[in-house]
Amino acid sequence: MGKDSEIYQLVTWAKTTTYHRQHSGVSEELWHVARRLNTYYYPIWRLWSFVVPVINICHPDDIEILFSSTKHIEKSIVYKYLHPWFGTGLLTSTGSKWQHRRKILTPAFHFNVLKQFIDIFIEEGEHMSQSLKTSDGSPVVRDLVSYISEHTLNIICETAMGTSLKDKGEFQYKYRKAVHDMGTILGYRFLRPWFHLDAMFLFSPKRWKQTKLLKILHGFTNQIITERMQYHEQTGGRYLKSLDDEHINRYMDEDEYVPGIRKRRLAMLDLLIAAHRDGNQIDENGIREEVDTFMFEGHDTTAMAICFTLIQLAEHKDIQDRARVEVKAAFEEHGGKLTMAAIQGMQYLERCIKEALRLHPSVPFISRSTPEDLQLKKFLIPSGTVVHVHIYELHRDPNFWPNPDVFDPDRFLPEKIQGRHPFCYVPFSAGPRNCIGQRFAMLEMKSMIAHLLKDFYLEPIDRIKDIRMITDLDTISENLIQRKTQFSSIIHRGKFTQSYKMIFTILLAFIGLVLLHYFYVKYSRFGRLIDRLPGPISYPIFGNLVDMQMDNVKFFTRLRELNVTYYPIYRLWHMAHPTVNFLHPKDIEIILSNAKHIDKSFPYKLLEPWLATGLLTSTGAKWQKRRKILTPAFHFNILTQFVDILIEESQHLVRTLKEKAEGGPIVKDVLDLTSQCTLNAICETAMGISLKGKNTIPDKYRKAVHILGSNISFRLLRPWYTNDYIFQFSKEGQMQTRLLKLLHGFTESIITERKQYHESTNEKYLLDMDNMNEKNVNSNVDTDDNEVSTGKRRLAMLDLLIFASLKDNEIDDKGIREEVDTFTFEGHDTTAMALCFALLLFAKHKDVQERIRDEVNTVMLEKDYKLTISVLQGFSYLERCIKETLRLYPSVPFISRQINQDCQLKNYLLPAGTTCHIHIYDLHRDPNFWPNPLVFDPDRFLPENVKGRHPYSYIPFSAGLRNCIGQKFAMLEMKLIIAYILHNFALEPVDELDNVQLKTDLVLRPAKPIFVKFIPLG
Repeated sequence: MGKDSEIYQLVTWAKTTTYHRQHSGVSEELWHVARRLNTYYYPIWRLWSFVVPVINICHPDDIEILFSSTKHIEKSIVYKYLHPWFGTGLLTSTGSKWQHRRKILTPAFHFNVLKQFIDIFIEEGEHMSQSLKTSDGSPVVRDLVSYISEHTLNIICETAMGTSLKDKGEFQYKYRKAVHDMGTILGYRFLRPWFHLDAMFLFSPKRWKQTKLLKILHGFTNQIITERMQYHEQTGGRYLKSLDDEHINRYMDEDEYVPGIRKRRLAMLDLLIAAHRDGNQIDENGIREEVDTFMFEGHDTTAMAICFTLIQLAEHKDIQDRARVEVKAAFEEHGGKLTMAAIQGMQYLERCIKEALRLHPSVPFISRSTPEDLQLKKFLIPSGTVVHVHIYELHRDPNFWPNPDVFDPDRFLPEKIQGRHPFCYVPFSAGPRNCIGQRFAMLEMKSMIAHLLKDFYLEPIDRIKDIRMITDLDTISENLIQRKTQFSSIIHRGKFTQSYKMIFTILLAFIGLVLLHYFYVKYSRFGRLIDRLPGPISYPIFGNLVDMQMDNVKFFTRLRELNVTYYPIYRLWHMAHPTVNFLHPKDIEIILSNAKHIDKSFPYKLLEPWLATGLLTSTGAKWQKRRKILTPAFHFNILTQFVDILIEESQHLVRTLKEKAEGGPIVKDVLDLTSQCTLNAICETAMGISLKGKNTIPDKYRKAVHILGSNISFRLLRPWYTNDYIFQFSKEGQMQTRLLKLLHGFTESIITERKQYHESTNEKYLLDMDNMNEKNVNSNVDTDDNEVSTGKRRLAMLDLLIFASLKDNEIDDKGIREEVDTFTFEGHDTTAMALCFALLLFAKHKDVQERIRDEVNTVMLEKDYKLTISVLQGFSYLERCIKETLRLYPSVPFISRQINQDCQLKNYLLPAGTTCHIHIYDLHRDPNFWPNPLVFDPDRFLPENVKGRHPYSYIPFSAGLRNCIGQKFAMLEMKLIIAYILHNFALEPVDELDNVQLKTDLVLRPAKPIFVKFIPLG
């Protein structure tokens, strides 16, 4: 199950079957289930919703750790369902967007701004009180939620939005009803995991109702925004010109009357409009996100808090009377009118509201996602975990609240607050993401309740103990909203029947989605254009997938058959995903030479757990930036510095063979032999680190590379495993996790060692890189081979990355590892495969082998056995032999691109979004460009034979903008290693090359080890 699952198992367990049985019921029952679980498994527990773990915390110590951390401010997936309504406003956004929006909106809740709103609070309180009065003074019974929310909505609109709702009664009512209906739909969706997927919810009847409700909700807020914008246009925007903290105090309550709008008060909406006009800090969509967010949060949560406060006061006459005495005294003291000072002076009323919020927090739970591991008091929570904070239980914890179910406002006397845990009371959340409007809400609640207490006695109709709560966006009692509605007890079917029904529903929905997606793609313009290409018969739904279910060896052979049958271009369907396969150089040139078609396709996504988005897999600006950073490492003058290292590695290889041969022939696995040498070479040249004395670590790395390559190919042929979530539970997925730990551990040790070297030398060898250019690149010479380890003063690719991280932070530590992972793999494995096939071909073709040896021996004698880069360039026949090897056995047999716009080929139009596979292996064996293509003939690369040949008929290092950055380095390395081997050994075949089976892998790899006999020369 992996590390994360092991951590989850340590947290107190709530029976999964119980949860899912209740999870399928109504939200009222879920409310009670959550309460029981929080009590039974206090203070922390976990449950599984299918395969998604949720950690539930109720203790203030753990809550403090979560809330006070700036790293764990991301809202969880639960809030995703609010996006169609709120977008990513202040409630649902995260990261830099959240910080930017919070900064824009904070001035709207400044103390001096709140003072301007007192008149509106008072006016609405008076209006609310007046509407309850009857001519004869008889009692009035009202549904609190509907009644209170009408007035809190008026207040938030007139204060935060600067717009009055007078004469908009029906419009306002529809909005409030839509809010409650929307909350019901969101609760319905949350309780049914199969509807968590947007694609499945799309076909639910609730989805259509949600669309209608969103039209009402967004229509309401759009009208408010439009009215306020029109007002500012009419006034020339003069009230927007100095909206900052410095000028907030200058805003007075002067009203320049225009019907429906208070002009001179600073409204939150004004700040948003000003930010939109001033440097476009927020767009119109962003304005609506925040207006939608504050319209809901600013009226609904406050309304619920007032409702529960009034109910508690109605039940507790003594407390109600005491609050009334305080209120009346405040009114009398200030001439029968409330002021800011009067409201702030109502300390007992404030304690009553706080106690009501303790017992009935408007938001009973909030949810976060942990972007990195989180150490709680007793448990380690892994990154990516959903964490629910249950405020309702926190506020009733007897460890912090004696007799927690008793309504006692004096709990909030200063002497009783002192010493209480600061995170045991969080009705407005806490930490960086606390409620921005909490002072606004408290002033509003005190003002409205004060007017009611001044004019009325409250008597209960519904008792608190009889109120049934439901799970919703905020704490709601079902019988407060619909007083006459009664629910009979819920009778559950058997556990298994319910489970089977749920599974059947999910499967049915999934099959429906697959069918819909298939037919949509297949018969769209995209699918019709793809089907104009030739290709094998494609079966409905599965496409050509059925024909691809075979091992890597058979699949390699199957691809060759398809490439011959459907030459020069054909399509394959993998369910609803098509790939177009290229074999002709004219079509290949169109793709590779176009700067618009440099994006790698989906197969490269499978490399990202290993290589992330380094130079091989990245695209766009990131790829361009990384290529620019790394290009100097492969400059010609830098390559000259590497010759000594490559000579040393070649000589070491020869010495090792001679020692093991003991004067006689020796048979060796050539892939193991060459990859050992090339890994040493890439580490010492490109990374500046010697692998001498690393014992078995490099061998484990090479083995892990081979196994992971097979794993990725296995995954590519099985589309269900291309889903990361499904793959992690497979045997191969668990193996990949272990392999990645080894691979990343190897490269991280290299990076650490090189960084430590630069720290030990005070980074003096990095200081002269800032102005590096072609003229001074050569100044970084190999003058000190004995420092720390071999080649420390040479310019290594890794040095460029470290320097870029220090200079303007052009790359971070993660980016450095991406490139080191990429080049350590590509820089050794592809070269090793090319050497492997070259040695096999030379062993088979004795005449070619002898001719190379003669060329090498002649040059070595002429140069007194001292090889330099200019000498190596003189090995023209050896170079032709290597090129011919790469023609027959290209290290990378195919590459893949995704085109982002329509592409006109020689005979076909490919639609945007097409995956294009370029089969280099078959391109290099095309008889139209290579006569007798299976014959090994190095003279194909004589200048006169190269002339006139299509430039894209030979691309062992790819071509165009994304060609291999290290191809000159690779050719230099291969020449040196082969030269030293053939100077010292004669080669004879053990395994016939014609019998070697190849397999589909990251590189062209033989299915089994292949052996060559090395015979020492006298």
